[in-house]
Amino acid sequence: MRSHPLFALTAVLLCAACGDNRPAPTISEPATPASEPPPVILVTGATGRQGGAVARALLERGHAVRAMTRRPSSEPARALAALGATVVRGDFEDPDSLLAALDGTEAAFLVTTFAEAGAEGELRHGRNFIDAAAQASVGHLVFTSAANADREVGISAFDTKHEIELYLAASGVPFTVVRPVSFMDTYLGNYELLTGGKFSDPIDPDATNYWIAVSDIGRIVADVLEAPETWLGQAIDIAGDAMTMRELADTMGHVLGIEMVYSRTPWSVYEARAGPATTRLKRWFESPGYDVDMALVREQFPGLLTFENFLIRAGWADRAARPQPSSENGILKSFSHLTVGVVDMDVALALWVDTFGMEVVAESRGPDAGMATLWDLDPSAIVRQAYVLTPGQSTGGIHLVQFENPGAPVREGAEVFDLLPKNLDVYAEDLRAKYAALAESGFVFRGEPSEVTAPSGVVFREVHMFAHDYLNVVLLEVEGEDHAYTDKGFAGLGPVITIVPDADAEQQFWMNAVGLEQISANLLSGPEVERMVGLPPGSGLDVRIVGDPKNDYGGIEIIEYQGVEGRNLYPLAHPPALGNLHVNYIVQDLGPLRVRLSAAGTAFNDHGAVDTIFGSGRSISFDTPAGLRVEVHERN
Repeated sequence: MRSHPLFALTAVLLCAACGDNRPAPTISEPATPASEPPPVILVTGATGRQGGAVARALLERGHAVRAMTRRPSSEPARALAALGATVVRGDFEDPDSLLAALDGTEAAFLVTTFAEAGAEGELRHGRNFIDAAAQASVGHLVFTSAANADREVGISAFDTKHEIELYLAASGVPFTVVRPVSFMDTYLGNYELLTGGKFSDPIDPDATNYWIAVSDIGRIVADVLEAPETWLGQAIDIAGDAMTMRELADTMGHVLGIEMVYSRTPWSVYEARAGPATTRLKRWFESPGYDVDMALVREQFPGLLTFENFLIRAGWADRAARPQPSSENGILKSFSHLTVGVVDMDVALALWVDTFGMEVVAESRGPDAGMATLWDLDPSAIVRQAYVLTPGQSTGGIHLVQFENPGAPVREGAEVFDLLPKNLDVYAEDLRAKYAALAESGFVFRGEPSEVTAPSGVVFREVHMFAHDYLNVVLLEVEGEDHAYTDKGFAGLGPVITIVPDADAEQQFWMNAVGLEQISANLLSGPEVERMVGLPPGSGLDVRIVGDPKNDYGGIEIIEYQGVEGRNLYPLAHPPALGNLHVNYIVQDLGPLRVRLSAAGTAFNDHGAVDTIFGSGRSISFDTPAGLRVEVHERN
């Protein structure tokens, strides 16, 4: 669905573990001939919710956007112009202005407003624009309607949109209809009221409803406009989440960190306040309500925000959109996230979100002075960030960072036994089936899945997959283990694999200075291990995992190769390098950890209070004996 197709990853995949030193090819979009300006997309309602979301999504992807509004001098219109849109005047009651706005456009997005124009006015506006689009020979018109509008709902706000759908289908204009459910954004204005711990609504607390973030509508429309061959002639019901009203209240309380009580308002009281028309719509939400195939929508448009992640992204709590503390009295438990440098954020997100099914719970564009302080960089060196998690998890995340002028990949030219932060473990449900599907999609692997029985008796299967920025992702399946898999059948990050010269020293540091616990220890050798890992004959591995025994995610896997020696590449693993850089932990109070580190004789850098994508608070950093950088951030 992204502007960078997933199979573009294969352009930069190479066998780093096998010592392949070829330079990675450059990824780029097909060039637009200099003599041909980029196609123009007209967005109506550009200063409103849906139109604004569509305009911003298209602008972020580099499209030429013409933003139509009745008031080009308004503040929202000037903000869009500052982002690169061309703002034009257009009025649905003035067909000539619509023709002028559509002149020379390749595609258009149409949003009509029942609340502002009423049933007759909305229908007239839709028809006027469709007529103008037909006259202007627009190549693709995307109309935003309402979910289930084609089911004779009997409510004017739905039925009018369906009439516009039918008019559009008969017009001859190539079209797609997107039908969103209720907006998550409508709850944002209730923040102050909800912090009191009471959520009131007339709908039955056990009735299921559907919601979508307006920003996701923008992203979906952008996806549709970028792939007309897939979506022309279709009408798509879209939703980001579904839950009962009681679950909705519980989610709000969870994000706010308080107990939230659902209080059902009597219908008579609600109607006296909201009026009969709104009450009729609200009763429909209760029964029969929306009916959307959530599995299909998530398959078509991966990475849509859940209601919880929407609230987190909106900053509904001090810890919103931040990794959660994973420490007790200075004892670290599981890493919150691994920082990874990337050359192209869209390519990276295509893997972690679109393929593996993880969620983006925080993102940022532009310079970051806080991160720059931690990494001794100029703030402008950082251009884009995304924090990605397995849904429902607060540890084992990935902090993707795109740099203005990235350094060399840490793993470029590395041998299998070189010392560095090496692989990422991602759990896979039915590994062999996942391997076959990914290979068919164009991903490159180092061999086929292997099965090994550890001395402890644990049977595991794994296969190494090459990914963006010289990453090596180890898809792992352990017999008898169950994980909270994404809807794509993956979960992680499990342990991050670090290659060290002395496993004893590294383990003792993690356990004594930091407080991690030993989870497992195995000596692996033999022909099957040599083939699976890519070792010379007679070599072996001393493999140990430390972390939180109660958590499958965010551990540290320590590997010492026996019988071979490698180069120390840890000094290269520092921003703005590409690939695996360092691990991060979140604590509520740095004081006990500072005392523990000092008692163990471990030097650390105190960066003071910094503001970052993960919130505000003090941060320290230190290195393990092997040279792995560890950052610990205080967040209450």
